[in-house]
Amino acid sequence: MANQRKIWVACGLLLAAAILLGLTRPAVAEIQSCRQLHDAVFLDEPDEVSEILESGVSVNCRNEIGQTPLMTSAEVGSLECLV
Repeated sequence: MANQRKIWVACGLLLAAAILLGLTRPAVAEIQSCRQLHDAVFLDEPDEVSEILESGVSVNCRNEIGQTPLMTSAEVGSLECLV
C-alpha cells in the first residue's frame, strides 16, 4: 500500500508539472492514461490492462521514471500482465 501511495503522489506531482508547463489537454490525458496502465500492471489486474490497451493506450508508454508497462510487470512479478 505504501508503494501505491508513493506512485499516486509521484503521478500527482507529474500532472501538476504538466499543467505548469502548459501541456495541452490531450498531452495531460495521455499522461493520465499511461499512469492508469502502469497502475493496473502494478496491481496485477490483467482485465483492467486489456481494457486500457483496447482503448488505445500505447503498450510502450513510459512512466515518470522511464519504465514501460512490461518493465513494471517484470519488476513486480505480475505474470498475467506480461502476456
